[in-house]
Amino acid sequence: VRQLVSSFTGTKSGMLPSKASTSRILAGSVAIIGFGGIVPCDATSLSAAQHMSFTGGDSIDEVPASRWDTADAWKVARARHGGFVTAAALFDAAGFLISPAEAAVMDPQQRMLLEHGFTSLHASRLDRVQLAGSTTAVFVGIGTKADYRVMGGSPDGT
Repeated sequence: VRQLVSSFTGTKSGMLPSKASTSRILAGSVAIIGFGGIVPCDATSLSAAQHMSFTGGDSIDEVPASRWDTADAWKVARARHGGFVTAAALFDAAGFLISPAEAAVMDPQQRMLLEHGFTSLHASRLDRVQLAGSTTAVFVGIGTKADYRVMGGSPDGT
């Protein structure tokens, strides 16, 4: 971490910047004006995710039967617990002008990225005119591709 701080701040000591200097820079430079996403605890808002984190909530549960059968002998090595989102198989294909056939073979994370990206943009209340030429940035975080069962089926996972 200290090496990264040194690289970003140009300091040789690797000391973390003071809170005052960090807040001064961030206060005028960064604003989160739109948020969209989902985490394993199904928190679909920044405040819900923060609440789960601050209260020590647990987003790990038993594997849903719709994901895989943990009783199968050949799958003994699989974990019986994990962090799962419940709406991974749901997708409004028509809302994105995507055919049902194309939606059926899309990676579930791609479908969720489209939906939550739209939610985030909508939450910002900015239109194309305001965004064009602006210094707007989009940051995306996606975990591993683990929902192979949905890949071969329809958007509802069947």
